[in-house]
Order: sequence, then C-alpha cells, then structure tokens
Amino acid sequence: MISLALALLLQRAGRSAGFFRTIFFLPKMTPPVAVGILFLLLFNGQNGLINSALRTVGIDGPAWTTNPSWVKPGLVIMSLWAVGASVIILLGTARSIGRGTL
Repeated sequence: MISLALALLLQRAGRSAGFFRTIFFLPKMTPPVAVGILFLLLFNGQNGLINSALRTVGIDGPAWTTNPSWVKPGLVIMSLWAVGASVIILLGTARSIGRGTL
C-alpha cells in the first residue's frame, strides 16, 4: 500500500520526480555497487588483494580486469560470490528429499 501511495505521489510530482525516484531507488542499488567496488579492489591487476597474495608465493598474477584473456575467468570467479543463497536452498531441499518430507 505504501509503495502504491508513493508511486501515485511521484506521478504528480512534476519536475522534481526524477530526484525523488533516485532517492527511493538508491537503497536498492547501493549493495551491488559496493560489491562491484569490492571486486575491483580484489581483482586489480597491479595491487589487488588476489595478485598480492599470489606474489607472496612467487606467482605473477594476471591483469584480471584489463587483459582480454583473463576477463571471463575473473567474471566467473566473481559470480561465485552469489552461490551461497542457492547452496542453502538446495541443501534444505536435498535434506527434505532424503527424509522423504518433500
């Protein structure tokens, strides 16, 4: 109800509607942007955390975000970040199937 009421108010806002749309949508976009910045810090080719860790064991890390042959593997590694929720859901399903309580 509250969302519908705010949407109807924004429809009548006129010129300031763009500002208020941004204000309402900002909390939705902040977490993905923060995760993106985190991954850029981790996968920085020169002084990122992953390449720094690789350097300590004597391996020169790749330029994860700028080398065309390493961009796709870097994206695959980054996408593993979102696997946790699916793992928990599938684990619960597998346990309920195993007990026969589906």
